[in-house]
Amino acid sequence: IETGRKVGGGKAFELEGAQNKKLEFKVNHWMEGFTKVGGIKGGEWSKKENQRSPDVEAVYDLVAGKIVETKPITDLFEQRKRFQVLADAGNGTPFLRMAWDNQSIQMWKQGVGKTLELDQPVGNYDVSSLQGTVLADGSAWFALKVDPVNADAVARQKADPEYLDVFHAGTDGKAVRKARVLAKSIKHRFGVAGDNGFWLVERSPGFDRGGTKLATYTIAQ
Repeated sequence: IETGRKVGGGKAFELEGAQNKKLEFKVNHWMEGFTKVGGIKGGEWSKKENQRSPDVEAVYDLVAGKIVETKPITDLFEQRKRFQVLADAGNGTPFLRMAWDNQSIQMWKQGVGKTLELDQPVGNYDVSSLQGTVLADGSAWFALKVDPVNADAVARQKADPEYLDVFHAGTDGKAVRKARVLAKSIKHRFGVAGDNGFWLVERSPGFDRGGTKLATYTIAQ
């Protein structure tokens, strides 16, 4: 997927709803460009013990045509919460999201979330504004819009300017603010441009798609 080279044809992975009955595999989420499937595989019957083993987490590789990873479920609550996040993300792995308490940003890769360490207070931002991209090397670019009436601004009794702040997160999980774009009463769509830049589309009022203005930015070294 990352190199653009052609992969093999793979094998059929037949589903009825979200279930592959032959493998006793229930699909929860798709990964890596729909080349892998994450889900729950039913336990195996043990003649020796005369009982069925517990269900396990599993990853099925459509290119290889087989299950390539299994993991026991040791904490059912944690597993269900994590699988819900992965299901909600669709095929967007790896991805960025707010933590469950909206107090931090997580980067998810290979089904596991990692909390990022920002050099700015997360509480100063509108958490619903998070947009970002995780790169192949494990770093990420993302944008957050300042909430003008965040807790600190309210304490000062003065609204903050509505900036769209752009961050770069290294593979060590530390995220540094790299740019600020004034965005009062403006909604943007954010994307990465090259190794050291980004683009913004200014959305038309009342519409979530498209826009009339596209701007590209290069971060000075």
